[in-house]
Order: sequence, then C-alpha cells, then structure tokens
Amino acid sequence: MYRPISEYYELPTKYNETIVRLLVQSPTRMYAYWEVSDVAIKNFNNQKIDYNSSTPVLKITNLTMNYSYEVNIDPFATNYYIDVKDVNCNYKVELGRRCNNKYIGIYESNQVKIPRSAPVFQKESEEIIYKNYIRLEQTEKFTIYYKQREFNTKNKQEYYGLTFGTEDGISSESRYKQS
Repeated sequence: MYRPISEYYELPTKYNETIVRLLVQSPTRMYAYWEVSDVAIKNFNNQKIDYNSSTPVLKITNLTMNYSYEVNIDPFATNYYIDVKDVNCNYKVELGRRCNNKYIGIYESNQVKIPRSAPVFQKESEEIIYKNYIRLEQTEKFTIYYKQREFNTKNKQEYYGLTFGTEDGISSESRYKQS
C-alpha cells in the first residue's frame, strides 16, 4: 500500500535581513515588525557601542504634523503595536538603539497614512471626491462630472456618472465613454 511521505516545512525564525515594516491596523493603531541582520549588528558594534548593552527603541515620526517620539521596546521583541493620537496623518517608524543618551538609528520603515476616524459629512465628501471634476449637468437621478484636465466642450469623450436616490438606497459610480 502506498503511503505519501509526510511533508513538513518549518518556517525560518530569522531571514538575516535588516527590515522594518509598518502597517495600519485602525485609525488609532499601527503595527510594526522588524528584523536586524547579523551584518547590521556588526556595523553597530564597529561604532564602539555594544549592541547588547544598548536599549532598543522605536522612533515614531508624524510626517504631517512634523513631530516624533520614542518608545522603549523589549530587546527580544520583533513586532509592536503603536497607538497614535493623530488621525489622517502620514507616519514612519525608525528602529534604533539608545546608549548613554545617544540615539543611533538602524533602519527606517515605509510610510503609512492613518485614515480618518469619523465619517466625512456629505458636503465635505463631495469637495474631496470631486475636487478634480467639473459638474456639467444634473438630472433627477444622475449627475455628470467631467475631469478638469480632460474637459473639452467640443470633444466630450469621457465622463463619469454618479447615481443618486436609487431605490435600494445605494449610490454607485459608473464610467462611460462617448464617441
């Protein structure tokens, strides 16, 4: 009788690459994960500072409001949830070490945008969504918007329609082409 060979693959605990990634979890929380390679640790030790005797920190930077702060982390941690107080802002994180009140950065993360924490009112949403469009005509159920950059009264090739007041209560966007 044939028995398939059991295939068991174990994920490596370390890929030996220096990396820091930042993800958005909610409007008030981000998630960061990282790994520091052996080469980065060696380069850090070449600066006459012992990697193991320094304290690991995450430097969180709000790029929109132009401020940053540090969070001490566990030396054995490889990920961290970060609570943020400002919404609708761009953030980045830098993994570093602090020794003798001196901060030394190791690696910087990608940038993320924290979304709004509350719904946008209808008037504000129209301004945000349609700031690049011109309202051309409106009927009982239909409003047609033209792109400002491509708007040409002689050659109306592309327009976007937005339906309002449908019977199921859902508005939908459609894209039409005219020749």
